[in-house]
Amino acid sequence: MDLFSLNDVERHLDIIPSDVFNLKTMLAKGEQAILYRLARDFVKPGHAIIDAGAFLGGSTYAFAAGLRDRTDSGSFHGSVMSYDQFLADEPYLREYLQDHFPDSTIDVSKTFSFRHLYDRQVAPVKDYVTTIEGSLLAQSWDTAKPIDVLFVDVCKTLPLNQFVLEHFFPALIPGRSVLIQQDFHHIFHPYIHVTMELLKEYFETIVSGMAASRVYVLKKAIPPHVLQEVIDYAYDRETIVKALDDVVTGSAKMEKPLLRYLVPWMYHQWGDSGTAHQLAEEVTDHLHAGGYIIPPQAYIAFPKMKRVD
Repeated sequence: MDLFSLNDVERHLDIIPSDVFNLKTMLAKGEQAILYRLARDFVKPGHAIIDAGAFLGGSTYAFAAGLRDRTDSGSFHGSVMSYDQFLADEPYLREYLQDHFPDSTIDVSKTFSFRHLYDRQVAPVKDYVTTIEGSLLAQSWDTAKPIDVLFVDVCKTLPLNQFVLEHFFPALIPGRSVLIQQDFHHIFHPYIHVTMELLKEYFETIVSGMAASRVYVLKKAIPPHVLQEVIDYAYDRETIVKALDDVVTGSAKMEKPLLRYLVPWMYHQWGDSGTAHQLAEEVTDHLHAGGYIIPPQAYIAFPKMKRVD
């Protein structure tokens, strides 16, 4: 399979089985199509697919449907390793579930499990899935078991990012394994961007931007001491800011407006709201002067920022 062909999936959605797109999910169709294609045309028998952050099973189903549609599908039972807590512990998750599952009784005022909704959605392809429920931090992975595709939509905190690096990255195959960072085009988890920038020598970008995702292939093995340094994440502010600035510099034109807000958001996370707001205003003024549309995420991150649209 030519991995660079994944850049064209949005132009050929008609060749993806329609059931892949029939689920309730926050993923875009292009993202689902990439996962389907990787499972159908790329993954080898005996190699794992890690679905880290399954939510309602949109990614799970896309992977499993791809395995289902292979001529050797019998070799892949249980091959999609699907991880999630299946807990609606944030208001936006509860509101999403209430809006998209009106037949379910949902109390948006408190945390609840949505495992039953995930099970309902992935039921047609469940034979290809192994579901692991609970905190990812309580799990482990045998690094001797190779991972062909690592889909990461779980790094909502630095410890989760560190877990993925420590447990899953060593099982990636140099020159082969594919990594999908599904939160790359969100500014709220900048340690993801710092991680990938400091490891850029070892990865090649395959798809720069597909909705929220960026897709990589591991070019060469990451030396253990290099990986450990990123896991430890003991960087000073200067190193982090430079890495985030370099992410913007190395990104495609269409990605830059959103990614320019990474540094302001980083200062917000450091508790320096004054500098964060000032930098966000400067980015907004610069983008507006250049004729760019201000990304909606910017106004969510910095609600007091003046609107220019």
